[in-house]
Amino acid sequence: MSNSRYVPALTWLRAIAAFLVVVSHAIRTVEGPWTIRTEGFVEHFQQTLWFVRLFDLGSFGVCLFFALSGFTLYVSNRSSLQTAADIPSFYLKRVARIWPAFMVSLVVYTLFALFLWPHYQPTDAVWMQGNFNLPNTIGDFLSYVFLLFDVIGPPGYFVGPYWSLPIEFHYYLLMAPTAILMAMLPRWRFVLPVIVGSILVYIGRNELAPITDMTVFNMALPFFLGIALADLHERGQLPTLRPVMVWAMALTVFLVVTSLWQGFIGPQLTDVAYILFPPLMIYAALNVRVQKTNALTRLLDNYGTYSYSIYLFHILSFGLIALVANWLSLELNEGMFWPVFIVGAISSYFIAKLSYRYVEVPSIEFGRWAGGKLRRKAVVIQQETAETTPNIVN
Repeated sequence: MSNSRYVPALTWLRAIAAFLVVVSHAIRTVEGPWTIRTEGFVEHFQQTLWFVRLFDLGSFGVCLFFALSGFTLYVSNRSSLQTAADIPSFYLKRVARIWPAFMVSLVVYTLFALFLWPHYQPTDAVWMQGNFNLPNTIGDFLSYVFLLFDVIGPPGYFVGPYWSLPIEFHYYLLMAPTAILMAMLPRWRFVLPVIVGSILVYIGRNELAPITDMTVFNMALPFFLGIALADLHERGQLPTLRPVMVWAMALTVFLVVTSLWQGFIGPQLTDVAYILFPPLMIYAALNVRVQKTNALTRLLDNYGTYSYSIYLFHILSFGLIALVANWLSLELNEGMFWPVFIVGAISSYFIAKLSYRYVEVPSIEFGRWAGGKLRRKAVVIQQETAETTPNIVN
């Protein structure tokens, strides 16, 4: 299966993950407290926005992001991660990829929290109140800057979606040595990321690491299963699925995950669903054939391309909506969901488009240039070392 076929499908999957996060936070914006799930099936569907609530799957969307990152990073970097000398250039490219846009968002949210948010008067029951809380000290602020707040604190998050950023960055740090081990031990390369992810989960479940937040350990398997799936894909060992199987797989994943979140089925399957279903969704997407380009496919392509900046900035859109609603004395209740969702989704899309064009693209290009230069330098050093090292003949 060629790259030209699976890249658009995975981009669409990234768009779906971002969409699920936006839907969840739109619900939180108008709902106040977190979802109150009823005991009965009938009573649940008598609630307002019952259909929208079925797509309240932001947590699963984040797991899908993790698995997609593991998959795409391994596919695009496996040939350039062969020895320890390749690690610095990989790290440099990843920092250039995520840190500049994150820093821009951090500055924007800081200014918003300092100068605009004080005019908003939330109540204790409003979910939006949990966002835009400035760090208490310079040290706390620097822990955000260097993406260390899950390790050293402070507990809680300046802006809701920030919680996943240091976690994903830590996975990048772990991916490079894992990919090199896979290159060095080809017979074990499919099993190695599964082992690494399982060890991390074991550490998290048993709280064996002295860090503030164990989430980085507890959510490791989707990322590393994404790597394992990418290895199978690159070696051509994944069977091709028929379209009916693709749709059946996607529908099953949706029904099980939304049933878990809404409380229709017990929580016993939660770990299995959130660990195994993201790679299954990627597997299904690998079998999607793209034949036509129309307005919908272009929107999906763009939404997936801008998904990182959408993730960063959509809370700004909802925060601005809450601020304007307060100025106009409008109550953000469930009856306001559709205008809140539509305005938030559209505005965050265009903010993300600007972020992608003027922040992400230049930083990506710089990372490729600087990473390539660093890698070429490492190759030269390796060659010079090999030439000057005397040969020892037994």
